[in-house]
Amino acid sequence: MFRIEKIDPKIFRQKTRKASFIIIAIFVTFALPLSYFTQIFFSNFSINPYLLNFSGALLGLFITFWIVKVFFADKEWMKEAMYSWQLKRSLARLYNIVETLKEKAHNKDIQAMKLLRFYHLALEQMYNLENNNHASIELIAEKQELIENMQQLNLDLNQITFDKKLINNYKNS
Repeated sequence: MFRIEKIDPKIFRQKTRKASFIIIAIFVTFALPLSYFTQIFFSNFSINPYLLNFSGALLGLFITFWIVKVFFADKEWMKEAMYSWQLKRSLARLYNIVETLKEKAHNKDIQAMKLLRFYHLALEQMYNLENNNHASIELIAEKQELIENMQQLNLDLNQITFDKKLINNYKNS
């Protein structure tokens, strides 16, 4: 279950930038030597040095992902980056069925309205965190119509939690 949290956009951008630099440093630390050593150790097996360089860099990328997942994912300095990743994954899941949700919400399907409201709130937060105010303008009319429909049905507008199991009802519609 994912929950939208209140995060200061300036602090969010500072911390995600810091986490990005650390991850980049880890990648460079592994990818450069690995791409160099794959050329030295495996040059007898391949005539293409670019393929060997790429293979070493790819191996460095896999090692970096593994290190981040195993050792750093739960660290305080990675909190905002992990939150951002989870927010975007939740949005991606909903984006795949958003047209179905809009249609069902228009037909007064309460669960679809709640999911669409979460989608709007999460999208609004993502735009705010990434300082992308232009994209949020497009949502205003759609969001306002949904709010009016939800108020008519006395539904809570504060839909800040998302359970990915709920979208199974709308995947094949």
